[in-house]
Amino acid sequence: GDDGDDGVDFFAEQDCRAYCERAVECDDDRNEDDCVDSCIDRMGSCQADEQDAALEQLRDCADESCDDFLACTIDVGATCYFGL
Repeated sequence: GDDGDDGVDFFAEQDCRAYCERAVECDDDRNEDDCVDSCIDRMGSCQADEQDAALEQLRDCADESCDDFLACTIDVGATCYFGL
């Protein structure tokens, strides 16, 4: 049956959720569910090898202080969009 898989695995969803929990802690204006949906969409548009690297960075970012969090997450986007 169709499980709604759009190229993002269970682990990607878990990493996005951990990242978004931190994002909401660092920015009261963020909505966690919207963040998770957006994160999963972005991961789905990555190449497989880029997705692995981006998810690893997301995990690392989730451990950063709020001061370092934003700069960390910008790098994640670059990994996915530009293959950097």
